[in-house]
Formats: sequence, structure tokens, C-alpha cells
Amino acid sequence: MLINPQNWIVLAVTFLYILRVQTLGIKKLKYFLIIFGIIWYGFQSNYNYKIFQKDNFNNQNQITNITVRVFPDQIDQTNRIYKFIGTKIDNGEKVQVSYQPLHSDDLAKITKSKKAKVIEIQGKETQPELPTNENQFNYRNYLLSKNIRQIIYAKKCYVKNISGESLFDKMLEYFHSLRQNLAEYFTSLPTCLRNYCNALILGKITDDFHDTSENIKHLGLLYLFCLSGMHVFFIKKYFNEFLELFCITQETINLVLLCILPVYCILGGNNLSLSRAIWMIWVGIFSSFILKNQFSGIECWSITVIIYLILYPAMFLSLGAKLSYLLTFILLCQRDQNNFMLSFKLNNYSVPLILNSTFQWNILTVFYSVIIGELFEKVIFPATLIGATCIWFNSLCNWLLKICDSIFNQLAQLNTIITFGKLPMIFCIIILILFFQLENNVHKKVKWMLIILIYTGNYAYIHFPLSSEVVYFDIGQGDSTLIRTKFNQDVVLIDTGGKVNFGKQKQTKGTTMGESVIANYLLSKGIDQIDGLYLTHQDTDHVGYFPSIGREIHYKKIYVPAGMENLVSFQARLAQIYSQRPIVVPLTNQISAENGLQILHPFNAGKGTNKDSLVLLKKINDFTFLFTGDLDQEGELQVLEHYPMLRTDFFKVGHHGSKTATNPNFVSHLHPKFAIISAGRHNRFHHPNQETLQTLNQYQIPYLLTAKDGMIKISVYRNRYQITNGGNAFGCTRSDSKDKR
Repeated sequence: MLINPQNWIVLAVTFLYILRVQTLGIKKLKYFLIIFGIIWYGFQSNYNYKIFQKDNFNNQNQITNITVRVFPDQIDQTNRIYKFIGTKIDNGEKVQVSYQPLHSDDLAKITKSKKAKVIEIQGKETQPELPTNENQFNYRNYLLSKNIRQIIYAKKCYVKNISGESLFDKMLEYFHSLRQNLAEYFTSLPTCLRNYCNALILGKITDDFHDTSENIKHLGLLYLFCLSGMHVFFIKKYFNEFLELFCITQETINLVLLCILPVYCILGGNNLSLSRAIWMIWVGIFSSFILKNQFSGIECWSITVIIYLILYPAMFLSLGAKLSYLLTFILLCQRDQNNFMLSFKLNNYSVPLILNSTFQWNILTVFYSVIIGELFEKVIFPATLIGATCIWFNSLCNWLLKICDSIFNQLAQLNTIITFGKLPMIFCIIILILFFQLENNVHKKVKWMLIILIYTGNYAYIHFPLSSEVVYFDIGQGDSTLIRTKFNQDVVLIDTGGKVNFGKQKQTKGTTMGESVIANYLLSKGIDQIDGLYLTHQDTDHVGYFPSIGREIHYKKIYVPAGMENLVSFQARLAQIYSQRPIVVPLTNQISAENGLQILHPFNAGKGTNKDSLVLLKKINDFTFLFTGDLDQEGELQVLEHYPMLRTDFFKVGHHGSKTATNPNFVSHLHPKFAIISAGRHNRFHHPNQETLQTLNQYQIPYLLTAKDGMIKISVYRNRYQITNGGNAFGCTRSDSKDKR
């Protein structure tokens, strides 16, 4: 089947492209462009067909043998897990391999050599999982943009000797080994200098650079750094000036650049922004030096787009690639603008795409981009380059970069960020078209009014929802639920989920699921402040992510079962929140309800254990929602004794479906319309327990499971509700609020 669902868009774009080419007057160019359009469609169709085949191929998690070629600089370690990108020997396809060595000997075989390796792998080959939560980071698209369609979870790895390499393979191995040697050399540099060397020279964002990159993101300067490799243009400039000091001719300089620019593409990590800059320069030099016909900047840009769409058909799934190519095109079209106007236009074109992906924007970005653009050119990049090459200036360069980091940090602390929410892609496209049309100077006021209307209309729609909702996040083997009432009058989060580290694994600074799932969802809905965070008890799988979420979302108050506020572990997590500490409120059932939640348990102060779990009841319109944390069966029956009239429509099953909770008498008495179970896929506890499922089936209570159904959202509209899971509505409505099953 050539035209699978993904290909309809490609076919439509190709058809429109050919129609546009038909309007051109140059016959030879017209035929060339039509042939290119057909070739491009063929590449895209073939690429999508391979993905479509893999989507419909069920490998049943069988152990397979795969042989890959791996370069030393492509091996990364997080805790005891090694990840590397390899190329299959049989078909040249790129794959990502995840491997946790059981013995130090296995580890040594993979890491000790700085040469390319052929590794025979026994493991499970599977596709990256699709997001199971609305607006969750799409890891599959991220890998597809790099031409990686498969992940291999290795059980065993056997390193083999390489024989019969071609000259090209040996050259590739040499340059990748050089990159690895540079990375090892950079570890000897002072911390700040090391981080910038890794980021700007090697294209590697380390954990130590995480805070700086987050500050750059909060300043709205992501688009400025996506023009990078803009530092490639600085390298070319400095290289020219240096060789001209020795009276070397421009022709010789161009010949040298034609040779070394592709090498730097490898040394710089071959990311899409860097490679775009390198090949634009390379094509320009090639056209003037070899073809004796200097291409314009737009022509170099166009040829680079064509080449990379063939090599990386899914590259525009990446925000960085979209911004890099779009903003470079704008720069090439606006060469006569002053710095401020140019920054203003780049800001206008980048805002829609960034709001679609990161949901926030800094209102001072235009001013920051002018200042920091100069800082980057005059201080950051020269200091990085000099510090990396001249050991005598290490300390000075590190000091300068520390000052730059401090500037980023201070500016990021200013409260100038607007949390807009997710701007739908269709409106992004309309706004971009309108900005392009503004260049015509015709009906400018009308176009600006339309742009403002689109922004204000979407802002109002996002920030003032007409329905209430209860969202049960798919957060793995953990618990987290969001309650959001109409017009965002109350925003409450019950638990945050968290990853339990078995053994002594070191925590890294990377993005947590709390940020990529919960914070992403909240920001996409225009929420940057939670009225109340309710932590049902102390277990990590319920509270572990609250510090990382707290770095993105402000908590007004944190509610805990009485006694838990004194725990050292809780205080340690509270100290990790960067912003001003929220008010902590200990709760028992004697405390008056806040945020519309009734507190049913605990009855007395405890230590925040399972038996002290908060039990919360929320009523939205005619529907009630019950949350019991990890309360055991004995506690459930005690709640019934205190509240004999307790009923609920939606019951959050306790303790992830463990048999320690969900007492049959408790469930029978509640008689809910739906039960929701939050548990991780393939979890070691085998939750939910069969006894719990039998109890639900016995009383004919339908249930949804996050491990199977993904995120579960219940939207309430007056006297009816709708349930969606994984972003797809399967439709369940209620027309009479008093009707009982």
C-alpha cells in the first residue's frame, strides 16, 4: 500500500508544489523542479511506508540478534545504563541501543577502546513508545527526526573486531575518535568553560549545562541559539582573517574550507542546526570556487533544504530544525534591517512555533536577543574557542563565561514570562502566512488585527475553559491527578508521581516525567500556578516529582497528612524547589475543606505512611470523585464507619490496584460508575492485582487502567460527562445527574 495515512499530506504538498512550479516561465528550471518534486515524494513515501510497516509489525518482544557499528563518541552513560546510536551492518539503518552491563568486564569491552566497534547484540527490538499523555514530549518524533526508527533493549553485547574497512570508513572512525578525544580533553577544563566547549564545539548538552540551557529557554532565546550554528559563520570569519595574516589567497582558503567544514559537521555532533549552517556555507563556497557561479544565500538555503529533506525526511518534526530553517530564511530576506527590527521580526516569526511546543514566551525577548546576540558574538564564543585552545587563558575565559551564566540566571529570575498555553498548529501556520503577507505593505492594519485576534481568541479559549476536568496522568508506577474547575477557578493537583530508585543509582539533573508529563500538560493549558498540591502520603511514587514540577509551576499551598510535614525526607524535597517556598498545611478530617475538597482521612496525626493517606472527596456539578491514596482495607472500612452515607461516581482505586486496598465491602458501598487504576507497565509488583480486578468485576464496575489506556480525562459539562483516554474520546455521556446504574 503506497499511499498510507501518513502519505496523504506528502501527496497534497507535492501536488501543490508542482502546481506552483507550473507557473514559472523558465522551462529548463521547471522540468528540473518537477523531477525533484517527484523524487522527493518517492523518498517521503518510502520513508513513511517503512514506518507504517513497523507500526503494524508485531514482534511480540522476541529476542533477536542484531549487529551494529558504533563510534566511540556515540556512547553515553546515565547511572549504570549505556545508550548509544549504532548503524545496522545488514541494511545501514540507524538504531538506538540501551544496555545495562551486568559485569565490569562487559563494560570494559565497550568503553575501553577509542575506535569504532562492531557489536553483536542479543535483545528486544521495538519502536519508541508514542506519548500516552496529552501534550507529553514525543520521544518517537524526536528519534524520527534523527532517522532512528527502532530502539534495542540489549540483554547481551559481544564486541567483534572490524575487518575490511574502506578508506571512507577509516576516515569516519578517525574523526569520531578525534571528537571523543576532545570530549575527554574538555573534562580537564574548569566547569563553566567545559560546559560551553561541549555545547558549542561538540554539540553535547551535559547535565552540568542543564540549568544554563533552561535559563536560555526561559529568556525566550531558544530561537537565537537555533540559528546556531551561527558560530559556524564566526569560525569561517576568524579562519579567513587568521590565514590572511599569512598572505594566503582566498582561493586556497576556500579549498581548505571545502575540506574541513564536513569534518566539523562530524566533530560538532551533526545536529540539524549545525549541519544546516555548515552546508549552506559549503554550497556557497563550492558554487563560487568550483562552478564559478556564486549562488545567492537563498539558493544555498534551498539546496540545503532539498538535500536534508532527502537525507532526513522527518527532520521538521524537530522544533530546532523548524526554527533553524525558518529564521535563517527570514535573515536572508531581511539583510537591510537594523539589529532591533531584525530581532523584532525574528521574534514575531518564532513565537507561534515556540508557543506550539513550549507554551511560554518572555515579553522581553526582543531586547534580550539584541543584547545577548552581541554577547554571544563578542564574548561567549571567542572565550569558548580561546579557552579550549590556549591553556594559559583557561581561568580568564572560565571567569568571563561564569559572568555570562550569572547574567542569564539573573534575567531568568525576572517575572517576565507569559504562560500562553498550546497554540494549535493550524493557527501557527495562519499567523506565519500573515507575517509573510505583511512584507507586501498592503492592508497592514487588517493583517495585524487578524494576528492580534488569533492570539487573544486562543488565549481566552485556553485560560477560561467552559468545562471542568479531572485528569489521571499516566505517570508510570505512581499516582498523579489534576482537578481543574470551569474557568480555572480552582486548580488542584493530587500527588505528583515519582520514580523509585532500587539500589543506589545516582540522581541526574535531566528532565523528569513530572516535567515532561505533568508540567507540560499544565503549561499547555495556560496554568503556571497550582492553588493546592495535595500529597496523600510520603512514598516516592506519590511525591517524588513535586520538586521538579515546582521548578516550572508555582504551588500556592501544599497539603499533607498531619505529621508528614515534620519528616526529614519531605523537608529535603521542599528545599529543592527553586522558587519561594509555598505554605505547608497539615490535614486531618477535622480541617475545613479548601479548594472544594472534603477531607475524610486521616483522623489523627501520623507519620505520612500508607495507613495515614489522605482520602479526598470532590464534587463537580452532579458528580463526585473519590481519592484514597495508598490507604489499606482496614482504613477504608474506618472511613465507611465515619461516613456511612459516602457514595461516589468515580473511584480512584487505592494503592495502584494492590490487594492491600479495595475492600469488597468498601467498593460495594460506594457503588461507583467507573473505577480508575494508576499503575505502570510491566511493573515489578504486578499491579493491579487479580483479586482487585475480581472485586471490580464482581460488582460490575467498569475500570480504566493507565498502563493500558494512558492518560484518562473526565470532562464535566453541567449534568453530563465525557471520558477520553490517551487523547482519544471513546465517549461516555450522562444526561440525568440523578440516574444510577
